[in-house]
Amino acid sequence: MADTPDYAKTSARIDTARERRHLCETMRGGRAAMIKARETYLPRLGPLETEARYKARLILTPFANFLAEAVGFSVGQVFSKAPKWGADIPGDIVTMVENVDLCGNHGDLFLMDLFRDYWYTGLGLFLVDMPRPRIEGERRTIADEQSLGLRPYWVRYRADQVLGYRETIVRGRSVLSQLRLDLIEVLPDGEYLDKDERRVRVYWSPDGDIGLASFAEFALVKPESNEWAVVTDRSPIDINEIPVVTLGGLSAPPPLQDLADLNVQDFQLGSTLRNIEHVANVPIPTVTGVAPDTLKEALGAWAVDSICALQDPAATFGYWEHSGKCIDGLKASIATNREEMARRALRSMLESRPSGDVTATSDILNAGRTYSQLAEGTRKLQDAAENGLRLMAKWLKKGEDKGGQVQLNQRFSALPMKEQAREWLDWAVSKGLISKQTAFGEAQRYEALSDTIVWEDEQERIKAEEPDPMGEAGRQGAVMRRALALAKGGMSEDEAMAKAEAEMDGLDDAVEDAAA
Repeated sequence: MADTPDYAKTSARIDTARERRHLCETMRGGRAAMIKARETYLPRLGPLETEARYKARLILTPFANFLAEAVGFSVGQVFSKAPKWGADIPGDIVTMVENVDLCGNHGDLFLMDLFRDYWYTGLGLFLVDMPRPRIEGERRTIADEQSLGLRPYWVRYRADQVLGYRETIVRGRSVLSQLRLDLIEVLPDGEYLDKDERRVRVYWSPDGDIGLASFAEFALVKPESNEWAVVTDRSPIDINEIPVVTLGGLSAPPPLQDLADLNVQDFQLGSTLRNIEHVANVPIPTVTGVAPDTLKEALGAWAVDSICALQDPAATFGYWEHSGKCIDGLKASIATNREEMARRALRSMLESRPSGDVTATSDILNAGRTYSQLAEGTRKLQDAAENGLRLMAKWLKKGEDKGGQVQLNQRFSALPMKEQAREWLDWAVSKGLISKQTAFGEAQRYEALSDTIVWEDEQERIKAEEPDPMGEAGRQGAVMRRALALAKGGMSEDEAMAKAEAEMDGLDDAVEDAAA
């Protein structure tokens, strides 16, 4: 068998990145993937646990996927409001965003999937490609390409499809100079069937004598002998950079790795608890007073009513039962582990909360850390979307940085405005620690107020309303007191009430005149 060519091998840092990402990627597959991983994440209880017993325990092991809840929470927060594709995006690119990958997916859906990749692996990756078959000596205009239906589109790749990469410093910044991707090409196999062919595509940034990026493609044509062949020799593409966009780092670890580690502990503790509960609930038949080597002779046949007849008069029969003392300890360990997950995970992803009192200060601090991580990922996603638009504009020869902007939601609603937070804001305003406008902004951040309400507009409305300082209830009370006083002077009740109302109306007119 031939040796694997270097272009088809993974680099050392990609091997390291794959090891770090393996747990989160396995959890992405849910319980089925965790069961399939077997002893990688659920070791045997000891050398006495046979394969049959291990397999039975494995099948019964529950898996609560808190990592998936955290990822779903993160994506849901950002996409609770649709992305705003900027007015500065060229019109033809806006149309392309409706079917950004030529598979019918809108740019919104594409970015959602990209964001999920980022949270599970630390890398969201897509290529901005364009079908531009080159003919030697041909010069094609944009109009020619449009008539042929050629247009740039986005292609998403998984983190495990990266085989290796190189970077170089150009004008003081790091630039991708080489990227190798592991692909599967689906080819026809006879009249009805298909077959998968492994391919490797290599991209290079421009070198000195070309000025354009280039690529080559290789195929594993005979897997049984590991024979590779060149599909496309190194050829230039009509763009001066590798048209790839990264969200995160090509060898970065998953952002929620610490949560995944705790989730594995929960998986293992849950398996142990389920096994112990099974043992505790199933008593073991026990015979005493009989030597092990004579047990079969001493033990008679089981009767129909399950009563055991013993031939040895010195033998006794009973059931051994597990005390179950360790069950409470296991449950406490699981609860502690889940409390730690609740502290590390994104807000509101778990129903359980850490035990004990939680102060408003610690609540705000914990939320700040969470939002810093979520906000950082959101900013990276927004940059990636705009970079994708930039490359589309570059393919279309619109010029550098002409793709336009995208605005993603960064007002997260994970924190309900608790009563203690309201009291703290009221107290801070009353003590002059924060302004009313700051409290107003915090209320909007907690979504106690709509973000469509503008502070300055509200101040104008308040001034325009000019509320009666006495209030309607106070006015009626003043009228009643004046009417009672007039009635004591000899007026009838109706006359007294009418006169009191007239006097109050006159007072109102005087106040209005004075204000004017």
